[in-house]
Parts: sequence; C-alpha cells; structure tokens
Amino acid sequence: MVRALFNIPFYNGTFNEVLREIENFSNANTEKNPLLITPNVHHVVKIDSFKKKDLTFYDSLRKAYLILPDGQPIIWASSLLRKPLNVRLAGSDLFDLFIEEAVKKKKQKVFFIASNRESVEKTIAKANLHNNFDFFVPPYFDIKDTFVRTQIINEIVKKITQFKPRYVIVGVGFPKQEKISLEVIEILKNMHLNFIPLFLCIGAALEFYGKVKKRAPLWIQKIGLEWFYRVIKEPKRLWKRYLTTNTIFIWLTIKEFIQMRILKKSNNIIEK
Repeated sequence: MVRALFNIPFYNGTFNEVLREIENFSNANTEKNPLLITPNVHHVVKIDSFKKKDLTFYDSLRKAYLILPDGQPIIWASSLLRKPLNVRLAGSDLFDLFIEEAVKKKKQKVFFIASNRESVEKTIAKANLHNNFDFFVPPYFDIKDTFVRTQIINEIVKKITQFKPRYVIVGVGFPKQEKISLEVIEILKNMHLNFIPLFLCIGAALEFYGKVKKRAPLWIQKIGLEWFYRVIKEPKRLWKRYLTTNTIFIWLTIKEFIQMRILKKSNNIIEK
C-alpha cells in the first residue's frame, strides 16, 4: 500500500481506503507519528530540501502515519518512474469525505487549528456541527520565533488535553502546520496519555470547504493545472514559488529516473 517516490513513502490507495485507515488509527504503531500529510509538488521539493536544512524534521515527516500524493504531477512522475500511484489523493477532497464520514455520521470529536476564524465558522455552519468540536485560531507568527511558537503550542496542548478529540485538523500552511503538529505530538507523548489524536494537515482545505477561497474547477484539477489556477488568483505571492519549485521537481524526477536506470544496469551486471 506504500510506494517510495523521491524518498517519500506515499500511500497508494483509494479515498475509501484512506478513510478506513483514519478510522482504524490507534497509537499502537509507535514507529509512526500520528500525522497525516498531503504533499503536493511544492511540498515534495521543500521536503527534499529538509534533508540538508533540517534532518530531524525530514525524518519525522517521512514517519507520518499517512502520506498522500496531493498533486497530479506526482502521479504522472510515479508512472514515468515505474512506481505508479493509483490516484491523486488531494487533501481538500479528503476533507470533504472526512467531514461526512467521521464527523457527521460517526460523531467523532474533532479539534480545528485554522489560520482564520472565518474558515472554521463557515465549515461548522456548512457541516451543521452542533457539538463534538472545538477550535483554535492562533495569531499570525513566524515559525522561527521560538518564544511566540512555544506559547501557541502550549495553548494548543492545553486545549487538546481538555477537549480530548480523536482528530485534530490543522490548516495553517506548509510547513508551519506540520512543525506545530509534531511539536504538540511530542509533548503529548511525554505526558503518557492513553490516547493521542491523529493530526490531519490539510492546508487550505478548510478555506475551500467553507467557501472562503475558490478552488480550481474540476477540469483544471484533472489536467494537473490547479497550481496554475492558484498562480492566476495570487500572482504576486505564488508565481516565483511555482516557477522555482516546478523546475526543481522536474529535476528531481529526472534524477530519480537516472538513478533507477543505473541501479537496473548494476543489477543486470550482477546477475550475469
């Protein structure tokens, strides 16, 4: 069920299978962090850079309970590299299904950590949630600001230990949401709690679900140009990011393809 691509162990399954994995989550698997992440092309490039910049963070991400391929170019690259992933598992699509299955039908307790109050309130209203939820909207902060980050993390830990959710939805952007989640998880582990919730890092999914932001039309998503739609919507903020990361992603794909060919030739020589 897992395929390694760019040294990232991507989950290779369907949305129904992902929902089953989420439902069956327990803290019994101590080798994995109770974390779900959904890397797209930009994230893959950033994760690769953490090998040199922050190896501890890099290793922690790779030990996530579930890593979903959120980006059509990742699916295309997997086919080229003969490690085909079945389907794109976008965090925004998963969130819609998760709300229906885990929250509305099965009444699981969920704690939201969001970048703005509007997205949470509109999500709660759209999903018609009346209980079994709580949320926290941290003020904007620089992840490198240790003092402010520690205060925010302590507040999150306090709220989670009081509310005792089964799931924590984190939507404050990559890599901030993953770093916050991992720090909170580490504190919760050291508290020796009976159960640590599963943290689902889903980026802008809350904003899309609550209609705070408009997502790309389905036909654009299917042809792998959702990133381009976002650039058009926010050109000043995103054009340079995607120009750079898309170029690096192509290079990472070429590099992995070359490594794969070299390994294959080496194995053929050994067999002879």
